[in-house]
Amino acid sequence: MVAVRSARGASAAPVDRAFRGLSPHSPDTQMLVGAVLHVDGRPPELGILRDHIAARLPALPALTTYLPLGATRWTAPCYPDLAVHVAERAVPGEQENLESVVAELTRTELPDDAPPWRLWLLHGHAPRQYALLYLAHHYLQDAGGLLHTVESLFGPEIPAEASSAVYHGFPRRLPTVSDYGRCLMMSVRNVRQARKWSVPHCRTTPDRTLHWSRVPTDALGSIAATFGGTRNDVYIAAIAQSLAHWLDTMSDIPAPPDLAFAAPANIRRPEEMNRPGNRTALTHIRLPATPLDPAQRMVSTIRATMPLKSPRVRAALRAGVDHVPMWLARATVNTIAGRRRGPVGASFITLRHRLAFRGSPVTAVYPVMCAPAGTPLAVLSFAYEGYTTVCFRADTGFPGLDRIHHTWRETIRAWNESLLRS
Repeated sequence: MVAVRSARGASAAPVDRAFRGLSPHSPDTQMLVGAVLHVDGRPPELGILRDHIAARLPALPALTTYLPLGATRWTAPCYPDLAVHVAERAVPGEQENLESVVAELTRTELPDDAPPWRLWLLHGHAPRQYALLYLAHHYLQDAGGLLHTVESLFGPEIPAEASSAVYHGFPRRLPTVSDYGRCLMMSVRNVRQARKWSVPHCRTTPDRTLHWSRVPTDALGSIAATFGGTRNDVYIAAIAQSLAHWLDTMSDIPAPPDLAFAAPANIRRPEEMNRPGNRTALTHIRLPATPLDPAQRMVSTIRATMPLKSPRVRAALRAGVDHVPMWLARATVNTIAGRRRGPVGASFITLRHRLAFRGSPVTAVYPVMCAPAGTPLAVLSFAYEGYTTVCFRADTGFPGLDRIHHTWRETIRAWNESLLRS
């Protein structure tokens, strides 16, 4: 249990403490993130699943760690109670019911005095299939930590240099003064431009919808190759285009504002792949809020995300996060939670390794995203085994956002069809 002992007493980063201190306005606005693993095969007995988790815990110090409210250092209990942390739930009847059960379980209140995560075995919704739902509080894990957990629990032994959880592009040379300057400007802009969702007829509420969309990853790749961007560019561009069409239905907006996006950048080093807490830098990008043709939309998105593609800028972001004062961490967190109508959150993650449980393959991985108070829409995407699955969490006070997942999928389809015609 060496890895577990290494987490005990370590300092928590300011952003982890800021996330820990957030008070949710409702069960729907809790800072819970996770994944639904769809598995082919007969559901295992719950005891077998618990034994499997127990055997993998030495490689997962985050699962034996928590941060007491107001504390500055992580606390590691001797052993998590797997009778509580690992449970099962029968899903009545049909595949469609799985989504509603997952939505219900995301409202689970995790304890203050124990590691804030849960794993559910879900079964009964389809013959010879089951699902594993993993949820954790965002202060305990970001998307990188989440990936390390599912790969460690249900993947082969993966060395740090091959992990999906870390950023592999850090340069050998130190960032330049210019790189640090760009990052400082980005941090200041993040805080100053937090409130930009002034949409008539909409109001923030404590309730959230949960929906997924799923497309072949090659559909994103073909668009990216055409315009010289990345799949992440296509993913964000299609969200922006979908939101622009949604805003276009609001006929009494005289001049639609730009769309504000909070785009987390992975800054987790390989040696930190199993550490608790967040290793991401929150950056903001702004995109046109009017519908554009595919070329215009892609060009504007590629231009906006260009700094995030620079390894030196990523290294400068990491240095900034390592030394950020607590007041700035709280201000940055408040740009995505707690303020009225904050930016849209959008993250894109790739799982590089095939997962399975006791020989039964994981055929799909569906992300679970949180949308804290003040966030009208939060989106998280997982690319796995040839498909990209996107989770949309929308505030019910914004009429029409509960269908934005359909618009996003249709946008990807239409852009691919236009490429084929041209």
